[in-house]
This record gives sequence, structure tokens and C-alpha cells, in this order.
Amino acid sequence: MEKLDETKALLVIIFKDESEWQQYVGILSKLNFAVPFGFNKVECVMLPKNENLAAACNFAIKNTDAKYKLFLTKPMVFFDSLLIVSMLDIFFTYPNVGMVGLFGSEMPISGDYRQAKSIYGRYYFSQDGQNMQGYFGKVPLFYQSVHMLDEGFFAMSGDILFDEEMGEGFVMAAQCCQYRRAGYDIGVIYYEAVGIIFLEDRCTYYVKNIDAENYQKQLDIFREKYKDIVTPLVSICIPTYNQPIFCEVALQSALTQNYPNIEIIIGDDSTNEDTKIRLEPYLQKYSNIQYFYHGGTPLRKKGGSNITFTINKSSGEYINVLFHDDAIAVDKISRMMDYFISDLENEIVLAVSARILINENNQIISRFNEWQSLNDEILNGEDVGRKILFSKRNFLGELSTSLIKKSSLLSRDPETGEEIFDIGIFCGVQDAAYGDIGTWLNLLKYGGKCVFIKDTLNAFRQHPAQNTYDTALRVRLMIEFLGYINIAWLNNIYLHNYDEYKFCLKTWVIFFDIYCPPVADDESEDIKFLRETMQKARSCIVEEKFPEALDCSVRFLLDVLEAKNSIRPLIRQNKKTGLYEKTDDGIMLHGEQRC
Repeated sequence: MEKLDETKALLVIIFKDESEWQQYVGILSKLNFAVPFGFNKVECVMLPKNENLAAACNFAIKNTDAKYKLFLTKPMVFFDSLLIVSMLDIFFTYPNVGMVGLFGSEMPISGDYRQAKSIYGRYYFSQDGQNMQGYFGKVPLFYQSVHMLDEGFFAMSGDILFDEEMGEGFVMAAQCCQYRRAGYDIGVIYYEAVGIIFLEDRCTYYVKNIDAENYQKQLDIFREKYKDIVTPLVSICIPTYNQPIFCEVALQSALTQNYPNIEIIIGDDSTNEDTKIRLEPYLQKYSNIQYFYHGGTPLRKKGGSNITFTINKSSGEYINVLFHDDAIAVDKISRMMDYFISDLENEIVLAVSARILINENNQIISRFNEWQSLNDEILNGEDVGRKILFSKRNFLGELSTSLIKKSSLLSRDPETGEEIFDIGIFCGVQDAAYGDIGTWLNLLKYGGKCVFIKDTLNAFRQHPAQNTYDTALRVRLMIEFLGYINIAWLNNIYLHNYDEYKFCLKTWVIFFDIYCPPVADDESEDIKFLRETMQKARSCIVEEKFPEALDCSVRFLLDVLEAKNSIRPLIRQNKKTGLYEKTDDGIMLHGEQRC
């Protein structure tokens, strides 16, 4: 615990009305028993009259040297002084907490906190001084991070001044934003008893009889001034290659988003400057576009390195990888961000939506979804991963249809060892094909949740030049799906027992027989090697030689992986059979050697 200067006040109680002085004198008299040992200096400051709330609070802050400040800004009929101890406990336990209260929520992307969906805590009031009523949100477990607090009762650590330019209805919202901008957390505490009862129903979230026109003006000012906090930055990353017309359509769909805080990162892998020339007017007009031309020499991995490049050039908290031949609906980002913002438990790592198929002429071919819900769904990550592995279907869609929390893409470069943000990595194993399935499996492997929005917010383009029709990539997808199954099994993720593992292997054979492209005369040695590996694995599975099938897959992974350390700790080699086997508990047994 931080050692405090005993010559300074530990806590200042700041109250609004002089008529309440006697009540607070009573509270102060109890603090000798309530405040922890060693913290016995408490001050009391009254807010000046005839000032707006922000100016009054700033007066109080400037006239005390207390580290912690408790604000009581609404008339009350009851206050439990032990509540102060609970608040101090949060500040001591969580040093990064800057503000705490008893009632709070997320801040919707509209900026109108009255539209909040995830409200925590309890708010009690008694208009006649006797009969108690209340508003009840979710119950916080000791402490719950939120974005916004009710202004009637809250505590602050530090001396960030209130924004006096804000109208009365957004003073508290602005102060919460200022603390968040400074890197502090804000939260609602759990208090078992009734901690406070206000004299009137003046809850920030349910305030009545407001001037709608004035409120809207205040809201507009607040949204513009605190845009970076209310609407976190979203990066739309557009990797492009030799398709200037398609790229322009994708860029236009990104520019027309109704979400107010977007940057666009374009990585141009083209072998010519046609795309650069076509996009030049947009680069001159829009300051939120960053364009990178790779000099006519494409980066590696058939566009995969270009995707990684754009993500690592981005600054947003959320990422939408938008392929140059796709397009997104005008409200895609705002619809998905609404879910992320209201998720105060930080469970959602991925949002996707239904999509349509379009052709090279922007004509709709069909509605194409492997799975379609009737309503928006919040899916459990464990369930999603299992369904992908069991069905061999990517029912979430392609990268373009997703919005991803960028922090969940943090990985390590297998060549340099540096931390980077990347897609297509499942438990440290990098995809060589499409990148989406490996990304979904990795994001959701520890139970994180996925939002599926029922409405069509993405257009997936089919045309002869896209990677979808690249035989080499389609063959790689087959071998990589076998890898997904074995990686999940080795890491004890998604597959819970040996029977489930064997079932997934057997259904992979069906998947292979149906979808693996026929042999072409001009196939490279690399593709021939992949086919030989898959045929060997297929034969082992058909003959129910599952240990041999695992061995086949592991040998392939060790042969092609740049970062072999993602596999080696999970396997051992049986000296008797020569087969690679799963370590299970990680203990090296007699007659077996760890790899």
C-alpha cells in the first residue's frame, strides 16, 4: 500500500448544499471508526453556489490537497459511512482506478449515456423521505469497469479538473472521458447494503423533463470533443493487388461508414502503379487514409504479408481487414462497435455478419452464408471452434466481414522474435492459405465470444482472378484443416476426448474426397508434396491407424513450420515405434523422448 503523507488529508468530502451540513458532520464523526488505521485526517469542502457543476467541483479540487475526493452532489436522506471504506479499498487494491461510483454503464457510440445497455449497480431514491424506490442494473462482482458514472455520488483519485465547457448534462460524462483518456480505469463497486438513498429521482440515466433541443446541442459538443474516447479508433486495412477498380469500390465503402472515428490503411502489392494513380484523388481529399506502395514488388505469402503489413501500420483498437475486391455496408462498423462498446466484461473478441455474393460487375449473385441466424447472436467461442472443426465449414465468413479487437491479434514473428499483430495463426502455427479459419480458431480458443449479426453488412466478390480459385491455395487449405484438427488435439482445445478427435479425422477424409482439386499437369513440386502427405494421412485414417495419421501430420508441420517451438513441447517420439505422439500431461515417459 502506498505510504501517505499524514500531514495531508486522506479524503475530502465535497457536498453541494449548505442545508446538508449537519448530515455530513454526523458522517464525519463516524469516520474515526470507519477509516482504516493510520488514515485519520479528513476534510470537508462545500461547493460554491451559483456555479455550474464543473466549476464548483474544480473549486473544491483546488482548495484541498486530499489524494482522494468523495463527491456528494445530490440531496440524500441516507448515507452509510462504511461506503467510504469500500471505495478506498478499491483505490488501494487497483492502483490504476481513477474514479469509482455505485451506478454506471458503458458509453454508447452515440454519446447518449441514456441509451446504455450494460448498466451496473443500484440507485435508490425516496421522494417522500420514507418509501424507497430504485433502479437496478447488473450486480458487479466486487468491482466492474465501466465508462460512465452517475454524478450523484462518486469518488476520484488525482486532480484532473472538470471540463467547464460542457453543459450540465455532460459534465460527468466528460470527466469520465478525461480519466479514461489519461489511462485510468473507472468502475462501479459492489456494496451489499443500501449505501445511499437520494432525496429525489435524479438518476443521470433516467432524468425526466429535459430540454431536448438543448440536450442535443450538448450531446453534439460532447461527441466531437471526446470522439477518441466515446468512439475508439477503428482501422480498416485494405490489402490490394492489381485490381484498381475493385480497390476503389472497397475504399468508397470504407469512406462512407457512418462511424465517426476511422482510419484507412492501404497496402498496395501491385506490380504496376495503376491502383496508385486511381486512388490519388482520394489520398489528396481524405486525411484519414494512409497509402503504402511496395514499389511494384509484392510482399511474400500471396498477399498474407501485405495483410500483416497493413495491420501493423494501423493505430486502431479494432481492425477490419477489407480485401480489395469486397465491400462493406455503410453501418457495418457502427453496428459491430455497438456490441464491443457495450461489452464491459470484455468477452467479445470478434464480430461478423451475414454477407452476399457479388460478381465483377457489382451484381448480386446470391445470399451466401454457411449458417444464418434469425436474430443477432452472441456465440460462445468454444461452440464456434468445435462446429468449425466438426463440420469443416467456415460459417463465420471471410476476414472482410469481421471486426476484430486488435490486441487479440498479438503474435510473435517467427523470424525476428518481435511482437507483431498478425492473422491466420492458430496456437503459433501460421496458415499458408486463406487465413480466416486459423484466425477464428485462435481468437476463440479460450472461450471468447463472437457476435454474429443477422443483417447483410458485407459483399464478398467472386471473380476469376481471386485467390479462391488458386489451386495451390485450395490444396493447402485441405492439409491445413488436417493441421487444425491435430493442433487442437495437441493443445487440448475444442476436442475433449479421443473419440471426438477420431471423428474429426474421419470427416476430414470426406472433406478431402469432395473438395480437393484434381491433379493438374503443371503442378509444382510443392503441391505434389502436399498431395502425397494428404494421401498418406488419408490412408492411415481410413485404416483407422490414428497414431500414424497424427505422426504424418506432425512430421509435415515440423517440416514446413518456421516456428517449430509451437509444436515441439506438445509431442514426444516413441523409441519403439518411431511415431510422434501427444504428450498429454507433458511428462516424458520411459522409452520415449521429448521433441
